[in-house]
Amino acid sequence: MYLYRGLLLLILATLVILPALVDYWLYLPGSWLRPFIIWLAIIAVTAFITTIVRRRHT
Repeated sequence: MYLYRGLLLLILATLVILPALVDYWLYLPGSWLRPFIIWLAIIAVTAFITTIVRRRHT
């Protein structure tokens, strides 16, 4: 049950912070690849946390 609360909080925080991050990424001079690397890191961390939680529950 606590995992769902944390997930809900993460989704709400993402909805609040994401527009500012997208503006920052779009108008930042530099590599066009940076946003994709950041999203890849977020996905990798999420997958890592998910595997840890699943191992604890089995």
